[in-house]
Amino acid sequence: LKSLFSAKDIEQVLNIYGANKDKINEKNIALIIRNVSSRTHTLYKENHQAVSRNYHLKDLMTYIKDNIENLNEPALTEILTFHRKLKSYHLAHEFTHEDEKRLYESLDSMIQEKKVNSKLCAHIFYEYAILKGDATVPFNFLKEVLNDPNQNTYLTPYACILIIKGIVQMKTEKRKYSDFAYRLCVHLESGVASLNTFQHTTLFNNIASLHLQNATSHKRPPQILWKLKELIEENKQSLSEEDVLNVLEGYSQAPHTLDIKLLQYLKNSVLLTISQKPLNLSLNFLMQFTTIMAEQRDGINLSGESLTMIGNELEKR
Repeated sequence: LKSLFSAKDIEQVLNIYGANKDKINEKNIALIIRNVSSRTHTLYKENHQAVSRNYHLKDLMTYIKDNIENLNEPALTEILTFHRKLKSYHLAHEFTHEDEKRLYESLDSMIQEKKVNSKLCAHIFYEYAILKGDATVPFNFLKEVLNDPNQNTYLTPYACILIIKGIVQMKTEKRKYSDFAYRLCVHLESGVASLNTFQHTTLFNNIASLHLQNATSHKRPPQILWKLKELIEENKQSLSEEDVLNVLEGYSQAPHTLDIKLLQYLKNSVLLTISQKPLNLSLNFLMQFTTIMAEQRDGINLSGESLTMIGNELEKR
């Protein structure tokens, strides 16, 4: 199984699984699933139907389906992520609604019996938010952890990011999670400096999108937005295109009490680059930049002159 780490794509991992089926057990199945799941991005380059027909994938899914009630928490969490990724790529994998229900029930039972740690539960919350839109069981567990000073230290910055991303993904009843999200932001504030720039910009966008100043009983925005803005400003000259889009989109939803110096700097830097070295910016970035800036409030959005300049550049592409 050591060769798993050098596998380049899903089919190679599946072939390694096929050659070692007699060695697979509940202790190492999580490793197999994690390595298949982490290579779903290679499906951009592969034939979906070929992977879908791979008999090792069918064998793996059969093993999973036959053992859902017998696998441990890490393995079930990996299965949850794997299932979500396969669904997002529209890859047929014979995992029925009944199988999905069994998976949820097994995980719910483990959470209620407190067999799952906070980090793993944060992961499950995120996956539930995307797959089923109802994360009540992991939410209740995480709420209990956050409220307990003896346990909330286990809610690491990475776990908090996953939970917040999960709340953003909720299609309904986001307000149900608003007070919890606010308290989570307060908890995260002390550890946010340890995160990298991409995590800062993603968090800034996600937290702003929750409109916590309107949705919570606190009736004010979490101070972490100001802290994140300061941390992003420290690295404003080295932001990636995705970072810039995250910040601009966050500003379009942030409270108006947040000063706009960073927004103005990024807007002006992008416009200067378009006027002088437009090929330094990708076509996708230009299109998203235009869309996001159209969502900004009056006085911040793009002028007619700027829109014409961007339009001319888009036509050249």
